[in-house]
Amino acid sequence: MHAFKNVLMQLDDNHARRLMDVTGLTLPTVRTHTTPTSHTINLDKGFSRRERQKAEAISASIEAMTDDLGYQALVAEAVKAGKGRFHPNRYHLAVELFEQDEEAFRRAEHIRYASYYRDGRFWDNFRVPLPAVFSDKTSMDSFLSGLKGFFDLEDIDDDELLIDVFPVFGEEGEIEQWQVMVYRDGIPKHYRQLDRGKGKVRGGVYRPVQEYALVYHEDDQRLEVISSHRSDREEMASLFARTALGVNAPLLPITPANLNLDLFLDRPALDVSDELPIEEEIEWVAVSSMTLRSATTPGEFVIKPDVRKVGETDCYKFLAMNDIPFLVRQGNFQIKKVKLSIRFRASDDGTRPAEPVHLELTAPNKCSLKAHSIRENYIRKVLLAKWKIFVDEQVKEA
Repeated sequence: MHAFKNVLMQLDDNHARRLMDVTGLTLPTVRTHTTPTSHTINLDKGFSRRERQKAEAISASIEAMTDDLGYQALVAEAVKAGKGRFHPNRYHLAVELFEQDEEAFRRAEHIRYASYYRDGRFWDNFRVPLPAVFSDKTSMDSFLSGLKGFFDLEDIDDDELLIDVFPVFGEEGEIEQWQVMVYRDGIPKHYRQLDRGKGKVRGGVYRPVQEYALVYHEDDQRLEVISSHRSDREEMASLFARTALGVNAPLLPITPANLNLDLFLDRPALDVSDELPIEEEIEWVAVSSMTLRSATTPGEFVIKPDVRKVGETDCYKFLAMNDIPFLVRQGNFQIKKVKLSIRFRASDDGTRPAEPVHLELTAPNKCSLKAHSIRENYIRKVLLAKWKIFVDEQVKEA
C-alpha cells in the first residue's frame, strides 16, 4: 500500500480521517505527518485484499493529482464550487474534492490527462474549417454510433464504450474548451502472478482500458485529439467534427512553429530579465550540446564539454566561438539539434528545490520539453518565444 502510506503522511488528522472514510478503512489511531514515528504500523495487515486494492487505487489517484498539472485542474474545479484559489496543501485539496464531489475530481483527472499528453507524441491538432458551435446538450448518439463502427463493436448498448462530455472553464468563468473523453475495453490479456499468501501461482484475464481525449476550442475552432494510436487521430477527429459539430469539410492539420536553430551560430544572449519571480529563480542558462549535420553526407558532428561541472556545461566554453560558424558555412554543416540546460535556484520559502531543466530542440520543429510543471510551462510558452528560438509564436497551418 505504497500510495496510501505516502498520501497519509502528507495529511493532518482531519484530512487523514477523511481519507480513511473514502477508502473504507479503519485504524485504531489515525496516523499523520504530525506524528512521524507512528508510521511504523503495518497497513498491509488486518485488511482484506479487496480493501487494500480499493485504498491503493483511490490514494494513487489522489497522489497523481498533486503535481502542477493536477493541482491546476483541482483549483479550477474548486473555484467552480466556490472554494477559492488559495489551497496551501495540495493533498488536502485533492482529498476534500474527492470526498465532497467525486465527479468533479474525475473531471479534473480528465483535464490533467489531456494537459499531460498535449504537445506530445500522442497528440494531433486540427483546425475545423467552418465555424461550429458545440454544447453538452448536443446529442452524442451519432458520435457514439460512429465510434461503434470505428472500433468495430457490435451492440450499441453494451458496456465496451463510455463517453464523458464536460466543459472546461477559464479564469473569467467562461467556457474555454469542451472536453470529450472516450473509454473502451482493450484486447483481453492473460497474466500470471505469485500468491505468496497461499503459496501458489494464479492467473487470470483482464481487459485494459484504452483512453482517448478530444478537446474542442470553440473560440478558434481548434480540435485536439489525444490517442496512443497515430492512425486513429485524424479519423476520430473527422468523425467528431461530422457527427457532433456538423462539419463535413476536411480538417486542416496544424503543425508547431519551426525552430530558428541558426540563432546558435553565434553565442546567443539567452538572458532572463528578472521581470517575474520565476525568472529570478534561474541561476544560469547554457548550451550543453550541439549537433551539426552534414548537408552532403550522413555524418554528424557533436559539440559538447568533455568535463561536466556545475556552471560549466556550456559548449561555447570548450570551443572557440568562431569555429561554429566556420564549420557550418565552410564545412557545409547545418545545426540539427541543440540541448539547453537551465538551472533553477531553490525558492526562498523552500517549496521548490534547486533543479536543472534539460530540453532538446531538434530541427525543424521538435521540442522535447513538455509543459508538465510551472517552470517547464514558463520555459516552453514564454522564454523560448522571448529568445526568438521559434520562428513565430503562433502555430501555423500545414
